[in-house]
Amino acid sequence: MCCVGDTIGYELPDPSDDDLTNILSEIRLLLPGTQILVAFLIILPFNSGYTRVSSLDNAVYVVTFRVRIDKPLMFIAPAPSTG
Repeated sequence: MCCVGDTIGYELPDPSDDDLTNILSEIRLLLPGTQILVAFLIILPFNSGYTRVSSLDNAVYVVTFRVRIDKPLMFIAPAPSTG
């Protein structure tokens, strides 16, 4: 006699597989945008007009560049477990 939940040859999907799939799809969306923004930020100092940039603008550029590099790393890195 078979119960309602019993099936032969079928395993219920593991919820962690769905989580991994969702994380991978988020990374696939995040990385191309990050690469484009970082490419523009890398090119910026090589423009001829960059020599006229003030020190405040240069500091904003450096902070923006650093955040654009660190943000994907923070997104991909595993979260610390609490217990």
